[in-house]
Amino acid sequence: MQSSFNLIEIAAVLKSKWRLLLSFTVTSAIAAACIVFIVSPKYRSSATLLAGNSLLSDKASIFNQQIKDLYGSFGNGDDLDRIQAVAEMDMTLLKVIRDRQLVQYYGLRNEPQPVLESRAVKLLRKELRFTKTPNDQLIISCLSKEGPQAANIVNAIVQSAEESIRSLTRARYNQIIQQLDTAVANLRVQYSALEKQPATTEADQRMADTERTIILSQLEQYKKISAEYKLAFKAIPAYIQLLEPGTIPLEANWPNKPLVVAIAALAGLVFSALLALLYNRSKAL
Repeated sequence: MQSSFNLIEIAAVLKSKWRLLLSFTVTSAIAAACIVFIVSPKYRSSATLLAGNSLLSDKASIFNQQIKDLYGSFGNGDDLDRIQAVAEMDMTLLKVIRDRQLVQYYGLRNEPQPVLESRAVKLLRKELRFTKTPNDQLIISCLSKEGPQAANIVNAIVQSAEESIRSLTRARYNQIIQQLDTAVANLRVQYSALEKQPATTEADQRMADTERTIILSQLEQYKKISAEYKLAFKAIPAYIQLLEPGTIPLEANWPNKPLVVAIAALAGLVFSALLALLYNRSKAL
């Protein structure tokens, strides 16, 4: 006796067990339908953005139009990677959580605030998706149980990332400005000391005049650079070019009810068919 089925035998077995196949298929579809209609739907909102050219933050582009014209408005893949890295940072997500009051939204309570915010960050990360397209676009999407909240979270992340990057640039500029101002103050002290220092000989006088000339030249240069950085500090360009902000979705994105029911029905059909074949095979053996 053969221990394996051929196609004719398989078809005959399945035909004889059509009631079993039908009952499993219908039961699986009904069960899946009940589940998907009970489960709370979730809505997805997405924002599409491009990276601004980081070279535009170079202070030289503000004062030299020819250099500025060499720069494009948009950045490259590296600039996009930096934006994504900042958008995924805990610092960025914590700001969104506090601004949007997501601790209360997620129903977290009865623990210290830092612990609640840490748990909220983990929950928020599960709802977020960062997708970098081949066209150097970054899509930030959020899946939430409320459509308006999904759109608000996505837009808040974009805004928070922009503010974080601009804050880092301001901090770098401010540090340079402080260093330049300190150097200017030290040069002024040196110049005043030379002015008060009496010259005993003609050679000493010429040397003092030379040193004063050098200090004055350095003072002019440092003051000019400091003024340029102070102006650049007030004219930091946008690092994120928002192509499409997050909008309120019109319908739920999850679960896909027809697809879930269809997959469940197919799974029930396949399972019942295998069950019938295995039962018939064990009976024949």
